[in-house]
Order: sequence, then C-alpha cells, then structure tokens
Amino acid sequence: PPKRRRAAPQGRRMHFGRAVGFASDAAPRGPPEPIRATIDAADPLYTLLRARFQQRPIWSRGALKASLPADPLRTEDKLRFLLPQLGYYFSSGPWRNCWIAYGYDPRHTPDARLFQVLDLRLPAELDSLVPRKSEKADVAFPRRLRPLAPQKPPQGGAGGGGGGGGGG
Repeated sequence: PPKRRRAAPQGRRMHFGRAVGFASDAAPRGPPEPIRATIDAADPLYTLLRARFQQRPIWSRGALKASLPADPLRTEDKLRFLLPQLGYYFSSGPWRNCWIAYGYDPRHTPDARLFQVLDLRLPAELDSLVPRKSEKADVAFPRRLRPLAPQKPPQGGAGGGGGGGGGG
C-alpha cells in the first residue's frame, strides 16, 4: 500500500490562542491577562462574535465564519486576534479545533455532544481516488471520483410503459 505523506508544518500558530488538551483537568474560566488587555468591547466584530457565543458555546471556525455577515473588512487575521478573547480550543478529542466559550466545559455537559467533530478519513489504499488539497484549484469544476459507466438506453417495447404484464 502507498505510504501517506504528511504536509510539512506551515509554521502557522494561533494568535494568542489557548489550546487545551482533551485529557486536561480543567477548562479555562477566562482569557489570560495579556489577552484580556487587548479586548475592545466596542469593536463591532467582537460584539457580533460574543453574541454568537451566547447563542451556543461551541463553534468550529468554518461555522462561525459562515454565520457572520459578509464584510470585506473582516479578515482572517482579525478573527485570529478576536477568537482567543472569547474562548479557547481543544487540541484533541471530540471537540478538536472547535472554539469554546470561556467557562464552558463540554466534557461535563451531555448536550455538548451535538457539537462534536466527526473526522472521516479514507484508508491509504483509496488515496489515489481523491485529489489532494493542493490539486483542488478548480473548485468550480469538481472532479469525479471515477468515470460514470455508460448508460444503457431504456428498452421500450410496444407498450412503451414497460412493467410487463398485460392487464385487462
């Protein structure tokens, strides 16, 4: 079987982000002081993000971005700066890479199961059937996993409706 190759680390770190291991004892109750000092409660994006965390305590980055209105001034860097002001993220476990409101520990709340992340992976033998992320430049024209089999023309008899039996 072909060996999987992991991508080289990009050197991207969360800005101020506070990662918590799933097996750790306690969830953070609030942001550390250096992060707390950067909070601007009047920032409209901060206010919007805080409202989202009041709606529900756990968000994936993609779901959170999709819930926000389109705004050309909202950048990935600004989100990277603001998210750690409102929550922390698990580095492992069922809520891996999800942003969680400070003071909320999903491990002790049965309802948090709704926000668990499903990580689906293909066996290495199937890697050749799926394009790599770096090959997905043409998002508008997705590739098929395999070519479709040619369709057989319908076999129409004299009745035209198929279905056999004569009826009355």
